[in-house]
Amino acid sequence: MSKERLLKRITLWAQGEESAAEHDVAVFTQTLLEDLTKLYNTQRGTVLCDDKFGLPNFTSLMNGFTPPEIEKIAFVFREITQKFEPRLKKINVAAVPREDTHGLLRFVIKSILVFNLQDIPVQFNVALQGNGSVDVQIKA
Repeated sequence: MSKERLLKRITLWAQGEESAAEHDVAVFTQTLLEDLTKLYNTQRGTVLCDDKFGLPNFTSLMNGFTPPEIEKIAFVFREITQKFEPRLKKINVAAVPREDTHGLLRFVIKSILVFNLQDIPVQFNVALQGNGSVDVQIKA
């Protein structure tokens, strides 16, 4: 199975290029980061080919974030990541205590990246912003 999404492979094929993600784990991880960013910044119900793609609207939960609400949001992140990101397995999402002003709500996603028959542990920092956008970064 290819390491790139179908539309990326078609674009590379049309340009006569080979996919660097086939051979380089750093490029593969960056591609994964870009795809997660798109997934988390898409509002559920706005993609014509799959109305379950993306995050639901969390504005009804934006009144202080009680522990049950935070658990619900973490559950949603884990579920959509499992459903739409087959390159990751053993996905664990945990809320991070808010220590600064970056992000209204923060999570760490720990997972296993499957690359060339290898299991590589990866972590992502996810920050849910006040405007509804989601910032995703690879945790170093």
